[in-house]
Amino acid sequence: MNYNLVGEDVYIAGAGPIGLMAVMICKKIGARKVLISDISDDRLNLALKCGADYVINARNEINWKKIFNDNHMSEGVDVGL
Repeated sequence: MNYNLVGEDVYIAGAGPIGLMAVMICKKIGARKVLISDISDDRLNLALKCGADYVINARNEINWKKIFNDNHMSEGVDVGL
């Protein structure tokens, strides 16, 4: 499958090796915003270094509406990984 990510908003669940690689790939091929979640602050800090625009610690209560508003994503995400 071929999917164009230029200008799309992406959510990645998990900041392990595959999730971190996905952040870099999504940013490289033109994703507008990349959000990623994990339960490890160390992994989330790595995700920021890899280019994630916003990180979410899944151990905390997640207010998706606020996250979408803060990131100017009125429709939510376009792609989930």
